[in-house]
Amino acid sequence: MEKEEKKAFTFYANSVNIKIGIYDVMLKFSFREPSSETKDKEDSIDNLDYQLVNVVMSPQHALVFSKLLSKMLKRYEEEVGQISLPKKMLKDIGLGDENE
Repeated sequence: MEKEEKKAFTFYANSVNIKIGIYDVMLKFSFREPSSETKDKEDSIDNLDYQLVNVVMSPQHALVFSKLLSKMLKRYEEEVGQISLPKKMLKDIGLGDENE
């Protein structure tokens, strides 16, 4: 009797919101539609996000995940080249001078 292989879902996410509690870390992945900058409040960013999946893990798992991801990105940059990020975007998410 063959074991039935279950296939995982694959999503493309270009946005993540991180929530942290005392026992859990939640990564809320979404797809954000590109839009033009408008002053109209009706076109708020919430109206352009498509929630895809929530990933919940322990703080310990999240820390190991963070270290492994950093290691893999460093290796990627060594092989392919530096990943450049817009300074304004880093400032907007509170990472202003950390990656310069």
